[in-house]
Amino acid sequence: MPRPSLKRPRRPWCIAISIALVLVVIIVIVVPCAVILTRKTHGERTNVLFPLYIYPTNDSTWDPLYDSVTTHPDLNFTVIINPSSGPGSSAYPSDEYITNIEHLSTYANVRKVGYVRTGYATRNISTVLSEVSTYAGWANRSLDLAMDGIFFDEAPYDYSAAKVTYMDTINEAVKSASGLQGSRMVIHNPGTVPDSRYNANTTDVTVVFESSYQDYESERHSLAALASDRTGYAYMLHSVPDSLSNGTLRKFVDTMSRKAEYLIAAYPHLEFLVIVNPNSGPGALPSPDANYAREVARLNACPNVYTVGYIRIDYCRKPLAEACEEIDLYASWAAEHATTGLGVGGIMVDETPNHHAAPAAAYLAALHEHIKASSGLLRDRLVVHNPGTPPDYTMAADPGPDLILVCEEPHPRYRSNEVQHRLRELHYDRVRCGYMISQVPRDEIRALVHDLRQRAAYVFITEIEGDFYERFGPYSWGALMEALSLQSEK
Repeated sequence: MPRPSLKRPRRPWCIAISIALVLVVIIVIVVPCAVILTRKTHGERTNVLFPLYIYPTNDSTWDPLYDSVTTHPDLNFTVIINPSSGPGSSAYPSDEYITNIEHLSTYANVRKVGYVRTGYATRNISTVLSEVSTYAGWANRSLDLAMDGIFFDEAPYDYSAAKVTYMDTINEAVKSASGLQGSRMVIHNPGTVPDSRYNANTTDVTVVFESSYQDYESERHSLAALASDRTGYAYMLHSVPDSLSNGTLRKFVDTMSRKAEYLIAAYPHLEFLVIVNPNSGPGALPSPDANYAREVARLNACPNVYTVGYIRIDYCRKPLAEACEEIDLYASWAAEHATTGLGVGGIMVDETPNHHAAPAAAYLAALHEHIKASSGLLRDRLVVHNPGTPPDYTMAADPGPDLILVCEEPHPRYRSNEVQHRLRELHYDRVRCGYMISQVPRDEIRALVHDLRQRAAYVFITEIEGDFYERFGPYSWGALMEALSLQSEK
């Protein structure tokens, strides 16, 4: 019987893959028409951030907002005022704006923030500071015209010291502006999760998601992994399907509004093996970058997580010295582990051969010895091989890997007689085996988990077809966690 083909598609391993009793993807990243809800605690008012990018052409243009504010006194509305992609070139807004802003000020549950664009910290900072001053000056015309803070759109998310200084400077300008009211609220909108070094005390709220409902479904688990208190985050969603029922929409909004648990912490009874892969390996120096440094440290802090670094050896065609250098780079991460939390506990070796050959066996043995002898690797210095198909027994014999990913296939191929026959010939027990199965129909996930948990200690299942290592399955991630949880309880 021929073996499954080794000619798997090349993978742009640009995002991390994680394995848990489970292998899962970790995704360490416009004029909106939807509102964003946050809630400090149950029993307190919900906050609605509303981008009011609508010119008040007459006295009734903003009536739907007035009606909502009146009808829902239990909600707090933070309304973004934006006359002309900012305050405009005049000292004060138009008469239409003045009339309607002053009307908004009559509602006790409304705060008003002025819109300023930073161009991802590339716009001339003098221009930005001037626009902040213009909004602050509106109070000179009327206290009812005064703003309660500033909404900085196009805030940067990628780190640079200069950009952090830029944002700190404009934040301070808001906090010290005498013409702004109350706490002088500062909102940043990078539209995605920014580098943690933008988490200044002077930033009150960060918009960590600004995209469509469909995009939210694919990114909600990584958003749930945010570490800080949820009151500092906002979501802006547009293109919400008209077909959603009121009940479904209410449940969806409530889910966003709640403090979501970090996805690994939500399943403390499951063990996760997380494969960290910055750039088809550790990447060039300096490695890791700030985002990976932050997230790997957080992962290592979870008692149910074991992290390993990814390298690809191209079926032993990569020079052994080069592969060892990549291992050494991962080992260097732990130089200050006690203070940084960085480091990995082993190495996942991708594209390992499954046919026995003396040169390949010697290569893998040398690699194994190098991993086990690397003092910078943490814990057990775990060795994981991924041939994607069962290797010859002699390729898994001593000093064989601690874990072998024996099947990385789409579901239709996994079910084929060819693959099943080969899997029945496995010569090693389930504690050393892992399965990665994609394109799994929703209604077959639970049964497949039950089957694979008898075969292997490490399981990953997704409904995604192609690039499944770069994103969560919108349905399968939750279904996989639930199915594994049920299995672990038996």
